[in-house]
Amino acid sequence: MLEGDYSLNSHSMPIMVERISASALVQWWRAAGRRVRAPLLHAVASLVVAVTVSVVVFVLWFPGALATVAGGLTLFLILTTVDVISGPMMTAVVANPTKPARSFRHDVLVIAIVQLVALAYGVYVLSLARPVVMVFEVDRMRVLSAAEIDPGALGAAPEELRTLSWTGPRVIAAATPATREEMLRAIDLAIGGLDIGDLPKNWRPYDSQAPSAWNRAKPAPELEARYPTVRRALASVAARTHVPIDELRFLPLVGRQSSGSVILAPPGARVVDVLSVDGFL
Repeated sequence: MLEGDYSLNSHSMPIMVERISASALVQWWRAAGRRVRAPLLHAVASLVVAVTVSVVVFVLWFPGALATVAGGLTLFLILTTVDVISGPMMTAVVANPTKPARSFRHDVLVIAIVQLVALAYGVYVLSLARPVVMVFEVDRMRVLSAAEIDPGALGAAPEELRTLSWTGPRVIAAATPATREEMLRAIDLAIGGLDIGDLPKNWRPYDSQAPSAWNRAKPAPELEARYPTVRRALASVAARTHVPIDELRFLPLVGRQSSGSVILAPPGARVVDVLSVDGFL
């Protein structure tokens, strides 16, 4: 009998604890006043919105390592930290238990509107910072954001390159100076702080310079030797592209916030991945 009682108690104990915990939580929530419940609910709603925005930001605008190379992660963390913390804090301030319900709802509505306006502005800033083109320039790749490109100059680009991408950067190439005059203009641009790829009139389809990109690229094993931590990422690229690591190559990538590496694979020197390690070896 004792064994039977012990067995029954051992199986029912976790269920009893779970029921007691759930019941205690419900009772605590019901007993908690406006000062506790309102900020918590506001914080949960803010987190849901932040997660939704993160899907757009990190899946469409700043995929993969571009989140760090192009600065999207830093901007997003600043935006969400301020938004997720400030809203619930303001709600806690106005959640006076003695305040009439109608007045409290009005205050929360005003806070929510201010919070949404701030969020919309932050998302707008992120949209301007999104990488729209990855330009091959002589011996490197450079990622440009929407804010770095003059919309009025897009008409001078080839017809297929006159629109800015909303789903990750488009891989293109910059025209290589072929004459002495073009070389002098490129030098003038460099003195003024611009590269040839900054001007849409110099944009060309990547395929036109893919052989040059491949010849300038270095073997991927050199990157692995310098940064052993990328071994797993390179193995993943090799498995996905069915190209051995020894046949992969890389180019350095210049971003707004840091440098990275662009992984190329045959045929066609196609861009198959971006890593957040500095490719200037």
